[in-house]
Amino acid sequence: MHGQPGHVVPRVMDDTSYERLPSTKCNAIGFRDLCQRFELVQKCRDAKKKVKILFSQGLREYLHVDGQSVYPLMRLVLPRIDRERGNYGVQVKSLITLYIDVLGLTKASSAAQRLKNWKLPNYGLPGAGESSLAGNFPRTLEEVLENRVGGQKKLTIGDVNARLDKLCQLSGAAARKKWLMELIRDCTAQEHKWIARIILKEVRVGLNEDRVLAFYHPDALEMYNTCTDLRKVLDTLTDPRVRVSQQVQLGVPFAPMLAKRMKTFTVKGAMAGFEFVMEPKLDGERIICHKNGDDVKMFTRNGNDYSANYLPNMRQYIKSNILAEQCILDGEMLAWDDLTKSFIPFGTNRTIAAEQQIHQNMNSQRSSNAAAEGGRGDDTDPGLPAHFLPC
Repeated sequence: MHGQPGHVVPRVMDDTSYERLPSTKCNAIGFRDLCQRFELVQKCRDAKKKVKILFSQGLREYLHVDGQSVYPLMRLVLPRIDRERGNYGVQVKSLITLYIDVLGLTKASSAAQRLKNWKLPNYGLPGAGESSLAGNFPRTLEEVLENRVGGQKKLTIGDVNARLDKLCQLSGAAARKKWLMELIRDCTAQEHKWIARIILKEVRVGLNEDRVLAFYHPDALEMYNTCTDLRKVLDTLTDPRVRVSQQVQLGVPFAPMLAKRMKTFTVKGAMAGFEFVMEPKLDGERIICHKNGDDVKMFTRNGNDYSANYLPNMRQYIKSNILAEQCILDGEMLAWDDLTKSFIPFGTNRTIAAEQQIHQNMNSQRSSNAAAEGGRGDDTDPGLPAHFLPC
């Protein structure tokens, strides 16, 4: 968090020169203090001032003494691009169910109805400013919790990150209920609001990732786009005077360029006389495939590793059709129905891939059983219809 770079010392970054920095000081910052900064940033109208409010000069000086990492703080500010934590497995609907259960609210109570109907303006709490709460679940949650939570502990950023890490590892309603009971005991209503926003990965204070990373270091955004590793970016770029260049690497997810929607008649002018090619836009799932010999990986445009989801079905097609030893393929993944000669509607890729994997496992087990009995594996395919093929 530096703001303005000074003298530029160019340095090429390779994947082996990265070391994690200690984060003792950052972990010790009070989470309640961060929440209050979020409130101030949200009220500020000036986009340039917002980032300076969030990362004050005093905070920057405090964190950069002794080479401390700012990653614990930044992963709460920019939860959408933090890949280490993964998915919480919790959405708004399941959060509402958890809160109603833990708070002991009856389904017909005004508080429970307010949570369930958070999108509607006519379900506001008395005196809560109903119209301003409509469509804002975290804010609605804060109002419901105002006189129902303890706030007994002053949690640090380190504490909150540890609890969020734990939530990612939990499965089942009972475990999540116990997790939330501890949070209700320890946090204020305002803290619950911001934790909910972090869980939903929508902090919404008027600061996007691009602006925050650019403020931190002039090369931070470009480096993040080539590695999608927030911790690596923050722990590597500690001095704005040292400019770092990193290239896209095989096997390392990166953020691909995104297309901009334009009307056909405006394209020629936008290209400023340069030659261009137009092709149909297939409505699939953006997948970047890395092939390094026999090692193949698949990533989403957000850097999530989907190799386990798609490679069991796609590996054979990649190996047999892609002759290059090393390459990166960027395109849309769709499922193809060979019977109707058409693509399967968007959103069915994962379902079909999972069904095909189950089907393949059943066939493998059937073949193993037949071999063990001295027989021959059944050549018929009673599972998923054979005309559903990955494209």
